[in-house]
Formats: sequence, structure tokens, C-alpha cells
Amino acid sequence: FFSFRECTTRMSAAKKKKSAANTLEMKVVLVGAVAVGKTSTVARFTKNTFTEYCDTTIGASYMAKDVEIEGYRIRYSIWDTAGQEQYHSLVPMYFRQSAAVILVYDITKKASFVEAKEWLEEIRRNAPGDVIIALTGNKCDLETQREVDSKDAEEFAAEINAFHSETSAKTAVGISELFDCLGRKFIEKKDIPGSAGIQLAGGQGGHSSGCRCG
Repeated sequence: FFSFRECTTRMSAAKKKKSAANTLEMKVVLVGAVAVGKTSTVARFTKNTFTEYCDTTIGASYMAKDVEIEGYRIRYSIWDTAGQEQYHSLVPMYFRQSAAVILVYDITKKASFVEAKEWLEEIRRNAPGDVIIALTGNKCDLETQREVDSKDAEEFAAEINAFHSETSAKTAVGISELFDCLGRKFIEKKDIPGSAGIQLAGGQGGHSSGCRCG
């Protein structure tokens, strides 16, 4: 198991850089309880903005952003799903053909951590077998109100072959690192036939980068 910190380190300068013309489309799905900060996480990553009180997501919303990583242009196609129970039956269809799923919980609400764990069965049932999973504790700026021990979350992430991170959509802490880690793991898989959610536009094969997140 490799740590989240290790995932964000730069690759060796000896690695052959890929052309930015190699665009990889990556479907990412965020799931979690109501008000854990899924929408704020996406807004912070894609637009670098934060709104204290967001409208509740109805069904799901879509946003995209292109980022260059190790010479590849990663096109993050991000689905932010609703946390309300009445929409839960719709969420599994977004897992199909996903390259990554971010399980978001609120570090100040233990119940949200429990709910994030409960999504695992649906992910296993509906997402590709090699989907990348990130377990992300949002609102780390509210440390004095913490209810979820980071060690417990790290242990659970290790059990399910995911990587754990903590973020604050409000202060931007850990947001870019989270998506960077997903992107690097995605690049690692791009040359494996049948890998989940990978579409290469205008690029050739080649060796993957060496990032490992867990």
C-alpha cells in the first residue's frame, strides 16, 4: 500500500515525456451523503471557487476540466451525484464505464463516513473491476469538530485497495492533489487493454508513469 503523499511526488526526470496532444478522457464520479461537499469539491477543482451555501444537487451534475500531467492532457469528465436518499437508485448507472470513484465524507460527521462505506457494494457491482477508488474526508479545516479519525479512514482505504486523502473545498487544501493522484493512476493504466473509462485521442502507446496511490 502506497500513501497519498507518495502519489503526488514527481516522476523521475528520466521518464519519457508524452505530448500534450495525447488527450485521455477520464470519467470520475463523486458519491457521498448530503452536504459533505461533493459539489464544492468539484467547483474548487474546476473553477477554483467556493460558495458557502450551495444548492442541493438534483440527480447529478456534470463538469469538466483539462489538466496536463506527465505530458498527457487529462480531460476529467466529472459527475457529481445527489446525496439525497430518493436519488440513490439513480447513482449506480453513473458508475458504469467510470475510471474513478471518489467516496466523499465529512470529517465532522461520523454518519457520513458510514454512508460512504456503504456505497462500496454498489461500486463493486456496477463499476469496472479496475476502477480507481479514492476515500476523501472533506472539511479538514474544521479539525476541532472532527468525528472521523483519519487513521480509521486510512485503514478502511487500505482494506478496499483505495487511497485516502483529506481535503477542504473551502480553503482548497488537498483538492488539486486529489485529482492529480487520480490522473497519475489513470495514466498508469492507459496501456492495459480493457482498462476502465480510457479513451485516447490522437495518441500512441508508450510506457506509463510511475505514480502509485494505493
